[in-house]
Amino acid sequence: MAKKNVKPSEPTGKLVTVVSLLKRKKGATVEQIADAIDWQMRGAWTAISRVRQLGFDVVSVKRHGGDRVYRIAA
Repeated sequence: MAKKNVKPSEPTGKLVTVVSLLKRKKGATVEQIADAIDWQMRGAWTAISRVRQLGFDVVSVKRHGGDRVYRIAA
């Protein structure tokens, strides 16, 4: 299924914080997101999923140290 070129919706509430973390050049780990929004890890996963539902292209990369980093693709 091909992705449509749709402009992402504007995030609200704590998703604004999540989007700003994911827009950083180095991205963010799930732990960093959970700490920033003061939620548990499962809530951070939900937040990443919600950002994807808003139309942002979230990618993950495994770092050399083994951590997985998430960021919004440019």
